[in-house]
Amino acid sequence: TSSVQFTISVSPNDAINILNGLGSNLDKFLLNYPQDLVWKQYIASSQANYRSDRYGGPLIFANLDNYCELLGRNNVIQGTQLIPLSQVTELDIPLYLRSIWWHFRLKRYGNSLCIEVRPLPRLNDNRFEDQFRQVTNIFKWYGSRKPNYYYGSGWEH
Repeated sequence: TSSVQFTISVSPNDAINILNGLGSNLDKFLLNYPQDLVWKQYIASSQANYRSDRYGGPLIFANLDNYCELLGRNNVIQGTQLIPLSQVTELDIPLYLRSIWWHFRLKRYGNSLCIEVRPLPRLNDNRFEDQFRQVTNIFKWYGSRKPNYYYGSGWEH
């Protein structure tokens, strides 16, 4: 099954709140997303010894520094080996980021900070606007929340 990805520009001040809002609503995204199980099985059975959260990723972040710290825990794929990020001398940053398959992630396009929303199934074209509205409603709500609004599982990184 193919999927849909939305990439939406955000304010750096709102980015973490919106990521946390998306993560808090993950169950709504995975309802019709069969790729989730396929990816989880791939990561679990891979002989590459990927971190279990290399796919899906953490869903709640304390702040932007915490996001970067958690992202940096993933090793760099070089040839057939995984190398700790701290040991890599010449990092191909775009390739590194593409090799970490988080459901929701930050991405820079030119001078814009964007959030990629990835766990969406490809449905009939008449459902596209509903999917987009599902995403933008979360952006609107969580973009206006106060920092440190989140608590619970995953918050204590």
